[in-house]
Amino acid sequence: MAFGAGHVLDMINRMKQNRAQRPSQKAKFDTKNTGYSRTDFKCPKYVELSPEKLKAFQLKIRTQAHREKRKEHILFAAFGFIGLVLLLLLYIILQ
Repeated sequence: MAFGAGHVLDMINRMKQNRAQRPSQKAKFDTKNTGYSRTDFKCPKYVELSPEKLKAFQLKIRTQAHREKRKEHILFAAFGFIGLVLLLLLYIILQ
């Protein structure tokens, strides 16, 4: 039963040789070679709003979200109604 088993050892040896040829992964994780330092990082500056303007802005966002949600509901209801009518017509035709 020992005949023909050499190809498995050849495969294992080839995998070892290929792994040895690859460059080391250590350079990827070395922080000195990244070219990025945390001192270059700048926090984004956000716009400061007065409480009145902030409330108005929040209300504007809420109304836009409400409109979009309402449009989606109307669209789903319309497609549902059209689908129901088509199913009823198909049922009537097939009888």
